[in-house]
Amino acid sequence: MLQVFELVSPEPAGGVELAVLNLAKELIKLGHEVTVLTGSWEAGAEPVEVEGVRVVPVELAGLMRRSYRRGSLSLLRQMGFIPAALLGAEEGYDIFHGHVYSGGISALVLARRYGGVAVNTVHGSYYPVWHLLTSGPVAAMYRAGERLVAPALARCCELQIHTASYFAEQVRRWGVPEERLRVIPNGVDAEMFSPAAGGAEPGGEKVVFTARRLVRKTGVDVLLRAARIVLRQESCRFVIAGDGPERAALERLARALGVAGHVSFLGRVPYREMPKRIAGADVVAVPSLIEATSLFVLEAMAMAKPVVATRVGGIPEVLSEREGMLVEAGSHEALAEAILKLLRDAALREELGRRARDRVLREFTWERVARSTEQEYLRLLS
Repeated sequence: MLQVFELVSPEPAGGVELAVLNLAKELIKLGHEVTVLTGSWEAGAEPVEVEGVRVVPVELAGLMRRSYRRGSLSLLRQMGFIPAALLGAEEGYDIFHGHVYSGGISALVLARRYGGVAVNTVHGSYYPVWHLLTSGPVAAMYRAGERLVAPALARCCELQIHTASYFAEQVRRWGVPEERLRVIPNGVDAEMFSPAAGGAEPGGEKVVFTARRLVRKTGVDVLLRAARIVLRQESCRFVIAGDGPERAALERLARALGVAGHVSFLGRVPYREMPKRIAGADVVAVPSLIEATSLFVLEAMAMAKPVVATRVGGIPEVLSEREGMLVEAGSHEALAEAILKLLRDAALREELGRRARDRVLREFTWERVARSTEQEYLRLLS
């Protein structure tokens, strides 16, 4: 039995923490003891058990609680997590596994303090597109920060895991030895996300669905511009789940484009409701400017839904043109063309969906992710 101490700084139910929780659950099934350390989300938060996983919140003079924003991970919260984790951590673990950079730094220090093995997982990077997401000195600062921290952590930890190869390859080009890097993609709960989940009644209005944080990198503005082209030729509804700082601007854009009457902004949808939402879709769209191994793409694939996604980051590593449709990022014309093709061809939708689920079952279950991770743990300890 391994004793694994996972450190993760996002808010509860965030994408990274969902990945950590699912990994922890599968490692426990394999016979290992796992504790997850995360930043506190409310005053007086106590250790809890979440689906069999012990989750321990840490605090630093109220900073973790005050910096908590559902669906958002600020730089202040990440920086505050490091001293909070060092003060609130426990000893007696074989593996200290940190997620994102702040968790990775914490894991490294704790592993050296207590004599364990340090592992860091990088859940994707905006490095290739920082200039599209922000401008001037801020973009340069973020790029310089990743250029410094990512390879430094990879050299200092026993292993750095990446969920997609595009950034792992970048870190390797920065001079990190290949033996320090591994690519282990994210997974999906193929029972929770299965074609059996109930959705809209057959014969109703066709639905194009996406679930995205409403920030610039997810490309929802591109989807709205594509919607204008699609709606000129086909009757359908665009449904957008998620919230974020760009929501008001996106709603204004929908009105300016004349598509607001055919677009539904659902806001944040509880995770347990996501299978039902995906089940009601005829087409799933992922118009991101950058992604690693997108959990949402895998969830839609697991539910045998046809996916139109951008050819960026780690998306082509999980979704090929045999299982879905890939278009260039930022091109609303190409996105609209692909959506129209799927809306008009039920047989193609069914065939792509079937192939997508088959691939998920072969390659992208959380059990497979956990076994690959366990293999690396055992290799490092040996």
